[in-house]
Amino acid sequence: MSRSRRSLPLLLAGVVAATVLATPPAGAASQVITDPAGDGTDGPRLDITLGALANKDRMIRVGVEFVKVASGDLIVFLQARGGGGVYRVVSELDMSGEDSAQSDYLLVPGSQEPVTCPGLKVRWDDAKDVAVVRLLSRCLDDGDYGAVRFKVLTEIGSDTDLMPDTTGASGNVFPWSGWVARG
Repeated sequence: MSRSRRSLPLLLAGVVAATVLATPPAGAASQVITDPAGDGTDGPRLDITLGALANKDRMIRVGVEFVKVASGDLIVFLQARGGGGVYRVVSELDMSGEDSAQSDYLLVPGSQEPVTCPGLKVRWDDAKDVAVVRLLSRCLDDGDYGAVRFKVLTEIGSDTDLMPDTTGASGNVFPWSGWVARG
């Protein structure tokens, strides 16, 4: 395989990440993680192929690319360094009717009850097979954090996909991303 063909997947991942995250302002830190297609779902539906996080000053943005958008659940786990635990942004998408319906909410550490977070938005785009999560920084540890890390889970019934899903040094099959500084 030629050198240019080997670098094509990396180039495509960079282009997709740039498209999903748009152009972050100067100083915003970000991280992109790729995930192989076909590794955890029954078919292409909500099979994660890429996740990208931008930790901006006033907002956290997470873009997730799929092989195919479909009805199901997207759960983005967020943790602030030195913070109070794991936050979960949940988006439930139902595409079974004429119009798509979705429910988005935030679960804070130690609670299974959704909390209100003005500015929490999840935008699904079935034409581009992506979902983009926007969470205001003040909704995570009251905005008092620096670096953040993430991981993503999708569910369709009992079928799931994890990202990242590589076994780390600790043997963890669902490890966290690296820390992403606030920009």
